[in-house]
Amino acid sequence: MSSTSSTSGDAEPRVTAENVVDLNDVKLELVNLVCASLLGEPRFNDERDMRARWILELVAEVAEHDPEFILKVVLYVRQELNIRSTANFLMAVAANTPACAPHLKKYFKKSVRLPSDWLDVAALYQVLPDKDLEGKALPSALRKAMIHKFPDFDSYQLGKYNKENNLKRKRRKAKERAAKLAAEGKPVPPEPERKLTMKQMIRQLHISKPTPYVMCVLGKKYPSTEAEFRQCGLSGEFEPARAGTRMKLPVPETWETLVSAKGNKAETWEELIDHRKLPFMAMLRNLRNMLLAGISPKHHRWVMSRLTDERTVANSRQFPFAFFSAYEAVSIDLVQLQADVAAERERRKGGKAAKSAAPAPSAGRGGRGRG
Repeated sequence: MSSTSSTSGDAEPRVTAENVVDLNDVKLELVNLVCASLLGEPRFNDERDMRARWILELVAEVAEHDPEFILKVVLYVRQELNIRSTANFLMAVAANTPACAPHLKKYFKKSVRLPSDWLDVAALYQVLPDKDLEGKALPSALRKAMIHKFPDFDSYQLGKYNKENNLKRKRRKAKERAAKLAAEGKPVPPEPERKLTMKQMIRQLHISKPTPYVMCVLGKKYPSTEAEFRQCGLSGEFEPARAGTRMKLPVPETWETLVSAKGNKAETWEELIDHRKLPFMAMLRNLRNMLLAGISPKHHRWVMSRLTDERTVANSRQFPFAFFSAYEAVSIDLVQLQADVAAERERRKGGKAAKSAAPAPSAGRGGRGRG
């Protein structure tokens, strides 16, 4: 049986067939453990959850012999199994493992899909029990990987996951509620945990590109002159009307914003479907809402075609329990549902009739006629 060894005093461990078998067993154990997250992900910020500690031990053992395998597992878990938190935790652990550093940049770019993942990896690193750096510092390899990945995000993604203002509002409301409870002599809940924000990470990593997105996230003011505009590195034409105004990312038009603005009505859901702005996950979670709102038979058929298409379901990246939850949500009284849908259709017909019966606007003063 062949083996390799070295005569130097600090030689690497002797490689034998037995060692290879043992390493494969450890790799299999690690893969099985992270795949079990399909049933329930560990709570990585809870010291009482021993699964996170178990993952740390297995990663350390595998990284000693095959560090790139850890990053391959990250990519598989995120892209194939679509397990978000476990993949981000593994990436944070890899960032804390010096042997994985040479492979981090390549796999980070492929494994991190959303700005929320980008932030989550940094946040999880900062709560690792055995991290090499103190405080909010990040390893050099992780910093480089995050800087390299940031330009991949577009304005829609950055606008959707830039939660700075939302977090401020939540903290303000929590503070007001705590003061009210204290005044009433009631127990005060703990202060909400402060989460990493995109603005904080951009400043910490000294990110400067893409210039317009960075300026918007940081809330910089639009240049006052064309010379300043060019100096900032902005592209396109200088817009004098925007000079001195605060730069902001455009508010992303999502199904949440549209339902919030127009209400949980059949017309709203039908508009989302017609404009292809209802993602599969949102559709799955809102089956009950669409049924009770009384969407038209045409739109009902569209939803059914999506739910029964094997390729669409396979590409949806939804866990099996998401379909079971949706099934339970629509377990409703069919007789009552039919009555509610009929009432909704009558309401819509009445609204259209009222509009058609309304008198035409006068062409006199204040009207739109030529007069």
